Amino acid sequence: MFKDYYAILEILPTATATEIKLAYYTQSKKWHPDINKSQDAKQRMQDINEAYLILKDTEAREKYDIEYKHFKQKYQTEERASFTQNQAYKQQTRYTYTEYHFTDDILEKWIRNARSQAQRIVEEALDELKGATQNAGSAMFSSFIYYLIGILLMSLIFGLVRGCN
Repeated sequence: MFKDYYAILEILPTATATEIKLAYYTQSKKWHPDINKSQDAKQRMQDINEAYLILKDTEAREKYDIEYKHFKQKYQTEERASFTQNQAYKQQTRYTYTEYHFTDDILEKWIRNARSQAQRIVEEALDELKGATQNAGSAMFSSFIYYLIGILLMSLIFGLVRGCN
């Protein structure tokens, strides 16, 4: 399966390392499951992490760019052949192509590793978020109990002082 990492990060293939990093942060903020509640936020975040892991590495990006050119030649030829006037061409929203097969086995292995690492990153972030939410809930409950006990003690003391007068 081929993923158009440039489309995922919404950058051009000529993007610099700085532009790639900025695009990664921009897309991460936009699609982070903590902020974006859409159904596909988790998958999009995994794709964003995967794209960044490959494109930030100079050697991996060089291999990806060669494969990307092969992909573009094959895909654009097939896409033009199957494109009809009634179809809306939405290349910006489509960035995963299951019918494409890699020509570079090493790159394909690196991408599988990046995909698995990206899934771990997102799962760990979601687990941390769940833990933080649970901890915050426990802390809030504890604070409420201490506050309630404080009010009761102050009322009791106030009642005793008032009763003594």
